[in-house]
Amino acid sequence: MFKNWKKYINKDSITHFMFNLVPSIACGWYGVCAAVGGSLTKGWCEKNRTKNWPWINLCADLAGIILGIGLHLLLV
Repeated sequence: MFKNWKKYINKDSITHFMFNLVPSIACGWYGVCAAVGGSLTKGWCEKNRTKNWPWINLCADLAGIILGIGLHLLLV
């Protein structure tokens, strides 16, 4: 599974990661709440459009949130 990791990482996953990383670092737990709300809303809209949940994007969202809050707690 991990041999072909490059086929799962695309531009959309990187933007999901960054759009959750920045508010989590900047605003702390309030940024996490905003990032989770935005991620679930975007995922729900994609689910309604394609009939499948975008699990790769949601995993990228979670990784951005975890790294962002970790960096926020480390810097504050």
